[in-house]
Amino acid sequence: MSTKKQKLFHKIDHNLTRAYTTAKWIVFSILTGILMGTVGSLFYHSIGLMTTLRSKYPYFLALLPIGAILTYLLYLLAHDENDGGTNLILSAIQSHDHIPGRMSVLVFLSTLISHLVGASVGREGAALQIGGSLGGYLGKCLKLDETEKKTMIMCGMSAAFSALFGTPMAASIFSMEVVSVGIMHYAALVPCVLASYIASEISHASGGESLHFSIQNIPALDPAGIFYTFILAIAFGLVSMLFCICLHGFEEFFRHILPSPIKRAFVCGSLVLVCTLISGSQTYNGSGVDSLDAFLAGEVLPWQFLVKILF
Repeated sequence: MSTKKQKLFHKIDHNLTRAYTTAKWIVFSILTGILMGTVGSLFYHSIGLMTTLRSKYPYFLALLPIGAILTYLLYLLAHDENDGGTNLILSAIQSHDHIPGRMSVLVFLSTLISHLVGASVGREGAALQIGGSLGGYLGKCLKLDETEKKTMIMCGMSAAFSALFGTPMAASIFSMEVVSVGIMHYAALVPCVLASYIASEISHASGGESLHFSIQNIPALDPAGIFYTFILAIAFGLVSMLFCICLHGFEEFFRHILPSPIKRAFVCGSLVLVCTLISGSQTYNGSGVDSLDAFLAGEVLPWQFLVKILF
C-alpha cells in the first residue's frame, strides 16, 4: 500500500473515531441531562415544600436537634457515616476514588430534613454531591473507563446545579473549575454545557425558577470604585479564610469534647435552635436565599444577628 493511501486511510479512521466519540458524548450528555433534570426538579420542589412548611409552622424548628440526630442515623443505617461529602466528589475526579451510588439518596433525604427543621444549609453542595454521585453511577452502568467516568461526574455536577439554579453556563464552568483550582477541564466543556441546558429546560418545564436579584444602583467604574472593590475583595477573601478555619476548628473542638456523634449532633442542633430563638426570625435558617434580596435592598443588616446576641 502506498504512503498516500496509508495517510488517507489513517485520516479517515481518525475522523471516524472523532465522529464516534462526539456522537457518543452527545448521547451520554442527553441521558445525563434528562436524569439530572428530573432528579433536580424533584429536589427543587421538595426543598421548596420543606421551606414552606417550616415558615408556615415554625414549631418544626423545635425539631432541630432531632433532625441532626436523624441525619446521622440515616448515614449510619447506610454504613456511610464517614461520608466525605463534596470533597469525595472532587477527589473522585482527581483520582480514582469510588463514589457510592447511595450517596445521592442520602444527600437528598438529609437536605430535606435539614431544610424542614431549619438547619443553616444551602443547596450548592447538595447539588454537586447528588449530580456527581449519579453521574459516576451512570458512568459505571455504561462501563466507561476512568477518564470518561470523570467527565460523566462533571456532567452530573453541572446538570444538577443547573436544574436547581437555572444557570447552565455558570454551572458548567463552575463544575469544571472547582475540581482543580487554576485548571480548566476543556474536554468536558461540550458534554457539561449540553447536559446543563437540557437539565435546566426540564427544571423550567416543571415550574422551577431561576434565581434573579435586582440591583438598583451599579457604581461607576472609576478609580474610587475600583479601589473599594479591591478592598472588598481582600475583605471577602479574609472572611472566607476565617470561616473555613472556624469550621475546622469547631469540628475538632466538638469532636474532642463530645466523642459520641449522636450527642454531638444533638448539642450542635440545639445551639442552632438557641441562636434562632435569640435572633427572633428565620433569616439564618435554611438556605437563606430569600434574605439576599433584603440584604441588597438594605432592609436587613448582615450583622443584625450578632447585634441581637451581644445586646
